[in-house]
Amino acid sequence: MIETDIPDDIIIRRYLTPFKFEYLIKNKSLYMASYSSFSDQLEGGITAADYIRNSNEPDLLSAADDILGRIGDRDGYEERRRRSAELVSELRARKFETIFGQESRDNYEAYLKNARNWLYACCLHTYDYECHAMWEIYGKEKHPYRGSLFDLPEGSGFCIETTVARLKENVLLLEGHKFALSMVDYINHSDASATENPLHQFTRKARHFEFEKEVRLIAWPTSEDIVFSYKFEQSSVNDVGQVSPNIKDMNRFISRIIFSPGMPDDCVEAVTQVCRAQGLICNMDKSALDEKPMLDVYGYLAAYPKP
Repeated sequence: MIETDIPDDIIIRRYLTPFKFEYLIKNKSLYMASYSSFSDQLEGGITAADYIRNSNEPDLLSAADDILGRIGDRDGYEERRRRSAELVSELRARKFETIFGQESRDNYEAYLKNARNWLYACCLHTYDYECHAMWEIYGKEKHPYRGSLFDLPEGSGFCIETTVARLKENVLLLEGHKFALSMVDYINHSDASATENPLHQFTRKARHFEFEKEVRLIAWPTSEDIVFSYKFEQSSVNDVGQVSPNIKDMNRFISRIIFSPGMPDDCVEAVTQVCRAQGLICNMDKSALDEKPMLDVYGYLAAYPKP
């Protein structure tokens, strides 16, 4: 089951380069990239408030300072050492919640550095219209593309349209993984604080990206053998760069395919034929950004023909 509180009828779109579009229709599976591959340095990051709440380091530093700060003062030294030892023992027993279960607060920094290597995301967008920025950032290839199914000029790309319900019904979950679909929360990292939901950390982005209106399908393993350790290089390592859950029914998953603005007609026709050969029967449309201005009566008659 994909955990989500987003209404089923919400339209979501995924802008794709030709490589990822071909991967989708050829393999009938959804490409989900590791968080570690994302260029945003704050992706899956943490805020100051979260760090102070969960890390042992500030309190351990305070305990050490209580002794070392008055190292030449013998009065009360034994009492200070006893209090520090009790505090350290208490801190060692404290836990914090993660998506993998409870973890020692000693391992908080190790968790911050390594957890994103274990999460995968498929980034979608909730615009109910085509977005020029999304085409430029996610849905166009800057170089000519030569794949196994089609060749395309530079500037080519695709957008698939679906809904939350279609996604939930047709993405086949990977064995040994949990899945969640969540709206992205755009925050100011200097003053925000995460909720008690341990997944919230991984559904936040810097507010500089708020224009994306992103909804994110996230997958992560349920293995109990994943270790996050404060000891140097003792944390579990994951170098799998992507996972690909299969699509049960491509025609029920995709409601529409949109070709990138400016794609030549012969390329549109060639790609359409390939998609039909792959069994896709959904609507395939040219971009709304290719619409021409209405400058005369002939344009009006073409746009609004008589019944």
